[in-house]
Amino acid sequence: MRKSNYLTPTGQDHEHWIATSMNAKVILQALSENTTILVKAEPGGQWFVPKKLLHLQSRMLARSTQLEWEMPKAFGRPAVELFLQWLLTGDYQEYDMLVPLLSYTNYQDYNKTLVPYVESSEGQSMSYFVKAGMLAWKLGEYLEAPRFQNHAMIRLFHALSCTDNDWWINADMCKMAMHNSAGNSARNTLGELFEDILMRNWGDKTIIERDDSEKWRQMLSEGELFKRFVGATMMPLEDRQLVPLKLIDYMVKEN
Repeated sequence: MRKSNYLTPTGQDHEHWIATSMNAKVILQALSENTTILVKAEPGGQWFVPKKLLHLQSRMLARSTQLEWEMPKAFGRPAVELFLQWLLTGDYQEYDMLVPLLSYTNYQDYNKTLVPYVESSEGQSMSYFVKAGMLAWKLGEYLEAPRFQNHAMIRLFHALSCTDNDWWINADMCKMAMHNSAGNSARNTLGELFEDILMRNWGDKTIIERDDSEKWRQMLSEGELFKRFVGATMMPLEDRQLVPLKLIDYMVKEN
């Protein structure tokens, strides 16, 4: 029987805790009645956010003089709500539930919802904690908001280190994580995390879902990634899983 630290993607074994944002719904309602920068996000989200607060946490918005900002389609309302909750409280609300699986076609076209998963619906499900963390980190990358990125990484890493969570890693999740949405030279530590999880756990069917072999083939055939993958997986699975991943390796510089 494997040790407990073999049962999670990171090799860590944490007791799970749920992050909360005090009065999350009240805060979001109050923002819609304020008068500062108007932030919009599909579908139908709009909030008046204190300008100084936005500029303090987002380098990208700090360079803008606009009083109205519409988030690109790649970032939907759920991720923006997580950011706004964190902006005002230092945390965001999480829910212990399943949500629709992150199905990735390209960076403009993927499932951004965080609504409860309905078993009778089409498609599969994934952990709210994991999906929220990924969506939040990617939005932080776009906004150049390193403190928010690190908060999202802490929550995501924690979720991936809890044996009582319902998660597994598929090709769409890895592809979305490894895409650099910011289009700059900043470190994509989310991509690094999922690449390390992939290399560490390839062959463990309880962690890596390999049913869609064509998607894996397309992703792993890329030059540098293919070289790293082949080099890593030459080592036996049991040896690769001996050393747990460390959260500190995936934090971005805040200054």
